[in-house]
Amino acid sequence: MQLSIDNRRRLWFAYFVALICWSCSSFYLVSTWASEGTLFARNVDGKPCVLDYLLFYEDEYLAINAKSQHLNIYDPDTQAAGIAKLMAPVVPTTKFYSHYPPMLFVLSIPFGFMPMIWSYLCWNLAGLMAFMFSVLPLAYRKYGKTFPFFMIAASVITCFPVWNCFELGQSSFFLVGGIALFFALLKREKYFLAGLSTFLLMIKVQYLPVILFIGIILGRVKFTGGAILAGLGAVGISILTLGWDNVIEWPKIVMHGETSDVNRLLIAPHMMQNVRGILNLLTGDDSSAVRLISAGVCIITTLYIGYLWTAPYKRLRSTTKYAYEAISAISMMIMLVFNIHTHAHDYCVFVCSCVWLYVALTDAPKTKFAKNLRFLLVGFPFFGWLLFVLEPMIQHFLKLQPFAVFLAAVLALSLKVWLFSPPKVQEPQPEG
Repeated sequence: MQLSIDNRRRLWFAYFVALICWSCSSFYLVSTWASEGTLFARNVDGKPCVLDYLLFYEDEYLAINAKSQHLNIYDPDTQAAGIAKLMAPVVPTTKFYSHYPPMLFVLSIPFGFMPMIWSYLCWNLAGLMAFMFSVLPLAYRKYGKTFPFFMIAASVITCFPVWNCFELGQSSFFLVGGIALFFALLKREKYFLAGLSTFLLMIKVQYLPVILFIGIILGRVKFTGGAILAGLGAVGISILTLGWDNVIEWPKIVMHGETSDVNRLLIAPHMMQNVRGILNLLTGDDSSAVRLISAGVCIITTLYIGYLWTAPYKRLRSTTKYAYEAISAISMMIMLVFNIHTHAHDYCVFVCSCVWLYVALTDAPKTKFAKNLRFLLVGFPFFGWLLFVLEPMIQHFLKLQPFAVFLAAVLALSLKVWLFSPPKVQEPQPEG
């Protein structure tokens, strides 16, 4: 049945209103926990439920006092003692500790000079602004101040990964900002500045190899120079702020966290929304074989991403004006699902990909695959929450990570639309 234009408009408006109402109710839930004093730590079914922001707030305190008090910021006992105080009266059942890179400690310092609830709020508002300014400009340039733009904005803020990132107080908002800035500078051929922008990505270094590889392919010497300077700057600032001993301790902590049974519980590989998470469900353990396979797949797909930016990208540029955005979005999706460390809150990057793909579809051929892809992109705000609700069932019976499967479906359709069956360049018709 084909809907009339008026009915389609009414349906879009109804969906828009539903997204706004759901967004208000979901974020209101966070404010309810805050008013009850149970936001950061609460008991659920007899087990402590702790927000990630407790780790970051403790990081901020440790970073501020690292040199003056000669603190070992990566000492598990020191971190656990501080976090236990922040959790009170909830009693921890295991040691919580932060294994994030030194740069995250440094960049979080400004948020450590205020009470935790205000620090949490300022952290999230700053991150959310960085996220929105990274995701929405392409849609605004395409649609301006029209209903489609506000529809996209409502869809973005309503997606489960965005709420999940806000609720946990995670750093993925800033990650999206760094990645979007990198791609924006690269598109403008400001390769040296694009290299410098990798400084912002050193808060989550598992995604850095893919970004560096793309930058080197497109920007070569200029990008490499900027990236080296960014790396040296990050190390230098970390040493000046935290001390050499703390900086050199971080690689040891990362390796220990990947091999220690206790620490792997904190990393939670069985909950990762990627290939590693699926292998954990299938095998029942994050064994060395699972980690080795995951690392191998990550390396192979990183090489494939590099290949996409060579001949396939050049071919696509001759058929659509959104070739850059399409390949960028596809690269981000491959990076997420095949990376060795990806959680649901990191899917804020996927939200960015969805917006770029949705805009790029306006210049793609109107095929069945494009129609199905558009349906998944438009429906993600709804499907994301549905997958969250059904996640335990899907993990138990199907041994799959729901968000990884959804991303894989969008990725497959995107590859089909833009790379496996791209529109052919129209040849000029002979005159006469």
